[in-house]
Amino acid sequence: MKRVILLCSFLWLLPFAAAQQLPKLAVPENYKISFAPDFQNDNFAGEETIQVRVLKTTSEIVLNSAEIKFQEAKLTSNGTVQKARVSFQKENETATLAFDHAIAPGPATLHITYSGILNDELRGLYLGKDAIGEGKALSVDDDRIGKQTHGSGVARSKRVGENLAPSRDR
Repeated sequence: MKRVILLCSFLWLLPFAAAQQLPKLAVPENYKISFAPDFQNDNFAGEETIQVRVLKTTSEIVLNSAEIKFQEAKLTSNGTVQKARVSFQKENETATLAFDHAIAPGPATLHITYSGILNDELRGLYLGKDAIGEGKALSVDDDRIGKQTHGSGVARSKRVGENLAPSRDR
């Protein structure tokens, strides 16, 4: 009886687990990310280039993204540059980049300029205290980067990268 209940619970939760997966239309091959913090306004500006391999013909790419404001997103593929229309799915912490023309399978480059907030939630790029506790310090908590702290607290989370930079990885 316990096995039946466990199996039913697992089958009931399975659609929710699958709902968090990004569409398998493109896979990242390389990220180049730079950002500049603005401690006066508790935010940062970022620029990112993602080398992707498009697996299936598509007119959109979905990225993990939370608390990120896109200034511009464009894709270069087969010598053609397309500007993206960005829409957000806040509940899933994703952003969809939609393009006017379909993207053929093969290598492509996404270039994104964006801004975000420096939060105090110990998630992603966040504000902490400096080594002597008198001023602000920038801290990063991201499993892809490795645990780095420059503040008073350390947090570990599997889902922090999406407020540091838009990405295909979690």
